[in-house]
Amino acid sequence: MFHVIVNPASQSGNAAQIRAHYKTLFSSSGKPFEVHFSEKKGDITRICRELSLQAAKQQSQLSEQEEPADPMCLVIVGGDGTMNEAVNGIADFSAVRVGFLLSGSGNDLGRDLYAGADPDEVLKTILKGEVVRCIDVGEVMYHDDDPSSAGPDAAAGSVHRFNISCGIGYDALSCYYADHSGLKVFLNHIHLGKLVYLLSAMRSLAACPLTNADLVFNPDSPDAFTDSVSRFLLAVGMNHQYQGGGFRFCPDASNCDGQLDVCVAGSFRKLSFFRIFPGINKGRHLKEKGIYIKRAASVRIRTAIPLCVHTDGEVERKSADLTLRMIPGALRLLH
Repeated sequence: MFHVIVNPASQSGNAAQIRAHYKTLFSSSGKPFEVHFSEKKGDITRICRELSLQAAKQQSQLSEQEEPADPMCLVIVGGDGTMNEAVNGIADFSAVRVGFLLSGSGNDLGRDLYAGADPDEVLKTILKGEVVRCIDVGEVMYHDDDPSSAGPDAAAGSVHRFNISCGIGYDALSCYYADHSGLKVFLNHIHLGKLVYLLSAMRSLAACPLTNADLVFNPDSPDAFTDSVSRFLLAVGMNHQYQGGGFRFCPDASNCDGQLDVCVAGSFRKLSFFRIFPGINKGRHLKEKGIYIKRAASVRIRTAIPLCVHTDGEVERKSADLTLRMIPGALRLLH
């Protein structure tokens, strides 16, 4: 059974036409499907949790060797934020199969997963209902409280998942400004949504504080590595290559190796970033002093002051102490 979960508010300029096109293709396929629409933030998470719990209950009644006769397939229609809600709602990854159809503005996840594939061909593959590949899911745990936030992740010990990346510092502040920009809806409508990220990146460079940070890579391992960074600007753990509307902070990041590619930037003057920034799309930023990538299964980050944190471009809170880790092969994809 295909459960098509749609975010009507996804901010692509032609999102409505895209969704109508997908519905037509589903209807003509002859496959059984049910459409679920979100009405407010959190609905996608709730729907995915309810459906995955239902699937897990059905699966528990089978033997370990049996496959369900009618496996539950969740097909998410939206953007990166919609998929973030979905992955945070899935209660049991082994009980569901997941497809992703683009109808967003940033679409960084699609850039990595599809690599230029025709959307109709992607849907045809999804409609086969077969698991094509399994990819990693990221997770951030907060070790401190955030008194300034009333969100679900405000308490110490809270956990949030991510598909693409989780970042603290400059890139998270850029995401915050982009999401709260009055120009976002207009620029998405005229298909210039990426300009929002560029304008927000310039604004946040002036506003982002530089502080001290300690990063411990693979903290629970005998080969743990610690780095102390002065004038810390950002650290972002990448599960995919792209974030922020196409910026390749970690060009070699893989979504199926159980590892995070962590890009760290600090120990340089802010004005230098105006020279570095244009080269991020092509990975030229890695040649600059003060910027490096470290690959690890997990990393604990402590900063001298609380900084904005994002998961897949969504900023929920600030933190000064958090751990990023991977859940290898968790998400079973239909494409």
